[in-house]
Amino acid sequence: MTTETTATTDTGTTTEKVETTVTTTDTGTTTIAGGAGDTGKTADTTTTTTTETPPQPSWRDQMAGEDKQFRTRLERFKDPTAFAQSYRSLETKLSSGEYKKALPEGATAEETATWRKENGIPDKADAYLEKLALPNGIVTGEEDKPILADFATLAHGKNWTPGQFNEAVSWYFETQNKQVAAQQAADRDYMTTAEEQLHTSWGADYRANKNVIGSVRDSMPESLQSRLMSGRTADGKMIGNDPEFLNWIVQVGREMNPAATLLPAGTTDPNKGVDAELAAIRELRRNDPDKYDQDKKLQAREIELLDAQSKLKARAA
Repeated sequence: MTTETTATTDTGTTTEKVETTVTTTDTGTTTIAGGAGDTGKTADTTTTTTTETPPQPSWRDQMAGEDKQFRTRLERFKDPTAFAQSYRSLETKLSSGEYKKALPEGATAEETATWRKENGIPDKADAYLEKLALPNGIVTGEEDKPILADFATLAHGKNWTPGQFNEAVSWYFETQNKQVAAQQAADRDYMTTAEEQLHTSWGADYRANKNVIGSVRDSMPESLQSRLMSGRTADGKMIGNDPEFLNWIVQVGREMNPAATLLPAGTTDPNKGVDAELAAIRELRRNDPDKYDQDKKLQAREIELLDAQSKLKARAA
């Protein structure tokens, strides 16, 4: 006969299931005649213990506990090894100083000074300028000092490192240089276009009109010449290249000095210049009339000079 008994024990984390099996065997004797003698029974007992482990929480749940935000963040890592590697990397960066502690809000002057020293920030704004190092051969001038001083004050208030200050200043001057180069290229293109336009409109008078412009320019005070001729119109173009302005200068110049187209630019006294050239032509006519008669260009020149002389005298009257 077989008897089975089961007992279950719950320990909280595991459950033990104990099964006991009892087998009874009849050990009595029999006679030759078949009669039964004394009977006896033996029992065999077998005990089996099974331990059952309930489902365990995931490694993310175990780490996060009740912290739901941390639990969500752990989803970024595929396993505990990946999480450990990330933690180790952060620990290395912190110990190396790559990540620095921010200056506490409301820090005292002493705390600020200590923090700046620990983070390589100068204790005064002037130190930025003393350590200024610019790339690509950039050199600052006297005119740059005021703006650099103001910028250094700003950088110190923002707790910039000297490296950050140098990068910002380098960007500023490199950007300025690019803008200057772009402006110079635009000026050259505009001057080329203006010259082509004036060559077309002035034709044979191009050189003469350039002389007129030169005479008007030279009549200006020296300090005004560069300011006017290198000034810019409202659209950013140099006025000294503006065809409309130059046409007006030629008109004014011819009215001011009728000989302007005949004499070299820079002639300070057009009357004397005209008189001297006419005197030389008259002398040639007296001394070598044949040569004078053969030189048709010289004769045309004489007529132009006489006309200019007449206009100059009329203006002076």
